[in-house]
Amino acid sequence: MGIDFLLWFLFGLLVAYVAYKRKLRPSTLLPYQRGVLFLSGLPARDMGPGKHWIWIGKELLVYLDTRPTAVHVENQVVALTDGTVAVYSITAAAKVEDVRKALYSARNYNQVPGFLMLSSARRVLNSKSPAALMAGRESVNKEIIEDVIPRLAATGFTLSDFRLTQLSAGRPQQTPLNTEPQLPPGENRPN
Repeated sequence: MGIDFLLWFLFGLLVAYVAYKRKLRPSTLLPYQRGVLFLSGLPARDMGPGKHWIWIGKELLVYLDTRPTAVHVENQVVALTDGTVAVYSITAAAKVEDVRKALYSARNYNQVPGFLMLSSARRVLNSKSPAALMAGRESVNKEIIEDVIPRLAATGFTLSDFRLTQLSAGRPQQTPLNTEPQLPPGENRPN
């Protein structure tokens, strides 16, 4: 009975070891990745680059890319204070500073900087006149940067670069409300 018991005990240990190994999975974060480890649905700790062992079913590692996110938006139109329009283009970059804030900011965290930069540019440009735009393009650029920095910080990003690559103001093209073709004076429309 001693050898049979020992064999069954070793077999049980082997089965427990295999079950244990199947639940524990390695996850490797690259040098430009950071993550948050969730334990039973709650954030437990921040994870840096390297190899981490994750319990399947109890833990979840959500990671993101901390490399700068580039934003290139061209030919956007915004209304100015006097009813004219301005056409602008921006080129910018933002980097993840706080992993948890960036993950919680939106479902697709990498779209947040572009949205915030566009809305800040639109907000600043809406409050300007064409003369103010053409007189101080650098001051407009600086004002947009001052507006977007705290908004990015609230979502876990820092601004790396921002430039207005195009800025021009002009009158909108007037389109007639009546789309029927106009006949020369004196001619009647056929029935």
